[in-house]
Amino acid sequence: MKNFTLTHTFRASPKAVFDALTNSKALSEWSGEGLVSKKVGGPFNMFDGWVEGKVLAYKPGKELAYTWKTTEWPKEWAASEVRYIFTKTKIGTKVTLTHFNLPNTKEAREHKAGWIEHVFEPLEKFLTSK
Repeated sequence: MKNFTLTHTFRASPKAVFDALTNSKALSEWSGEGLVSKKVGGPFNMFDGWVEGKVLAYKPGKELAYTWKTTEWPKEWAASEVRYIFTKTKIGTKVTLTHFNLPNTKEAREHKAGWIEHVFEPLEKFLTSK
């Protein structure tokens, strides 16, 4: 199993960053259709259903976590876990993202690049356009 951690600082409040990652309307504006339940154990999906899982933590402006399994992964592969920690800074919010239990090094490498290209960069553009 493979894990990695990424950090990115956004020029927006922890609430604004959290909302952009959890509000279905905002999420769909920058990432395609998505849903994040406000209830632990509730459903999660993103990128027009390419990935889905269950919410593990939902603490607005502080922490968000969910299981993560793409539609491309074989059924026998276990879901991985994504955890965001939101920290207020002088210029906005530092997001620390840790992706745990990826099935192999190739998936870890591809997901690490994917988080930057498909989440942090479009989220930055979305937040700065508001």
